[in-house]
Amino acid sequence: MAAPFILNEERHESAWTLSHSGLVSTNYFEVTYNAGGQVTAVTIWTTSGKVNKLRSVDYTYNTDGTVATITKKQYDQNGYALQQTMTGTIVYSDGVIQSTNWVRS
Repeated sequence: MAAPFILNEERHESAWTLSHSGLVSTNYFEVTYNAGGQVTAVTIWTTSGKVNKLRSVDYTYNTDGTVATITKKQYDQNGYALQQTMTGTIVYSDGVIQSTNWVRS
């Protein structure tokens, strides 16, 4: 059985840098962790005042510590209105990701 992929602070930072390096540097990034050090949420705010969100990503975990769901929310350019939500449910087999089923709402 392969080792499960666990999203911890180190893995998250490298993935985040690769996939989101194009965002404006004036935005404020907030990362929230649970007691076990796993990332539970990443929120991009328009400013450090944290009034208007641009994007948020929430993570839930299975009891074995693997990611269960990823919920992405995209807000309008001013950070006022939620434009779209995508929820991905990760399917594992023997600790290996087989697929991610995405639903848009």
